[in-house]
Amino acid sequence: MKVNLAAPKRAINLSIVIALVCSLISIVAVSEKAHATSAYSIGDTGPGGGKIFYYSADGFPCGPAGTETCNYLEAALSGWNNAGVSAQDPTRKWGNYGSGSCSPCTALATAIGSGYKNTRAIILANNPDTNTAASLADSHTATVGGMVFDDWYLPSKDELNQMYIQKAVIGGFSLAAYWSSTENNWRENAWRQLFNDGNMGLAGRLAAEIFVRPIRAFAPLPRTPTFETPTTTANGFTVQISNYDAAY
Repeated sequence: MKVNLAAPKRAINLSIVIALVCSLISIVAVSEKAHATSAYSIGDTGPGGGKIFYYSADGFPCGPAGTETCNYLEAALSGWNNAGVSAQDPTRKWGNYGSGSCSPCTALATAIGSGYKNTRAIILANNPDTNTAASLADSHTATVGGMVFDDWYLPSKDELNQMYIQKAVIGGFSLAAYWSSTENNWRENAWRQLFNDGNMGLAGRLAAEIFVRPIRAFAPLPRTPTFETPTTTANGFTVQISNYDAAY
């Protein structure tokens, strides 16, 4: 990107020019956001070491409170819970609470990006130990390039369905059922999905031992812009700017 600035009537400090250029980058970035390109492709290895299986150029609400914006979902690889000793995913019951109708009904979200919020709600509702699906997924950490990624969670109903759609890309799934973090307000059930045919149905939260695979949501980090030496022109000067992300 080039930023053209008209010649000033008197000399100005270069640092002021650079500050002005940075402001212009922000303005251009906002206007170009709709044209931002993906930094990852489906099937790529994500920053947390998992497989990218979902991308949204527009972004989606994410995070433990649903107040952040993410663009990608990555799934942990098979063997995530046993240091490569076995490729089989672990099984757990969904939770420790509930009799009759769903109570306290705090993990009902189904949308892409809502699994983290569901997971935290489940844990806060008397499910703190790793004997439950949400707590086990939440306890997962991965260290990649010296960075620790500890924001894994149990996928929501819609996120789990995307995992099923991309199961060949992610790899290592059992053909049996996997838990979502979405509970149902009828009796003692939560949503699960079979990975042989994609059937989505309900299973008992307190009794059923069902497979668990955690995921995480993230947005790509912006790159630091590179400023070339300003070039003087007849009408002022031009600053060449490269290596910036239009999405930010």
